[in-house]
Formats: sequence, structure tokens, C-alpha cells
Amino acid sequence: DPTAMLALLVDEEKKIIYIYDEVYQKGLLNSEIADLIKARGWARQRIIADSAEQKSIADLRSLGVPNIQPVKKGKGSIMAGIQKVNEYQIIVDPSCKFTIAELGQYVYKKDKATGLYLNQPVDANNHLMDCLRYAMGQPQNKIIKGLSKGIFGF
Repeated sequence: DPTAMLALLVDEEKKIIYIYDEVYQKGLLNSEIADLIKARGWARQRIIADSAEQKSIADLRSLGVPNIQPVKKGKGSIMAGIQKVNEYQIIVDPSCKFTIAELGQYVYKKDKATGLYLNQPVDANNHLMDCLRYAMGQPQNKIIKGLSKGIFGF
């Protein structure tokens, strides 16, 4: 699996998610991930990581990424996260080509017998969408007021 990361801001008042940066790269070591996070200026930001990667989270903390924390998962958390994200308009900076591609490819499973869509997403091409769900599923999203879309090149 690739290392997938999103940088985003959430305007809770207007129900808008602004995605302004992404990482989508295969074969990175934890030290390279930490260097990448620091180079982008994200090291002091709150980072929500896949809780299945506890050792990597500990490594990243020791490598200078102190605010990384595991996502809280549980039964039904995938669908709850999708429902939460669906409450928002998503604005993606055009430079985030992998995010744009994943948003366009995100689909639900079809019942083979009936041809009807099921309430289950296909688990493919969704690494950045997982990042988005993780970020939106956590408390303490900051309200952004007076944010100009111009800073995103729109």
C-alpha cells in the first residue's frame, strides 16, 4: 500500500472541506515519511493515522512528528465516516491529482443477483479517502472562518 496523506481544513459552519495538499507514494520508510511531513510543515499539526500501524506511529513520534495519533475505529466506523464526509462539500486543490482520481473512482458494491447497489463501499482505490474519513471522524476539527478560496487557486 502507498503512504497516503491529506492536508485539509474544515469549515464546520459552511460544511466545506478544503483539501489543499496530498502525499501518495509507495515504498517509503518511516524516516522518509517523517522527513516528508517535516518538509511540508506538517510536523506540529494534528495528524490522524491508521490505528493498525501502532509501531509506525511510535516511530514517527520518535522521528519528530509529536502530534500523530491513531484513528479511533470500531464497528460501523467506515459507514459512519462516509456519512460524515457526505455532509460536506469537498473542494480539492487541482494539484491533488490522486485525491481527485479517488473521489471519481469511489464506488459501492453491487448485488450480483439484483444488480442493485449495496450500502458497502468497494475496498479499492481508497487510500486517500480513508485519510479523509479518519480526519473527519475525529473530534476537534477546527472551524475556519473567512477563508478565501483564492488561497487554493480556485
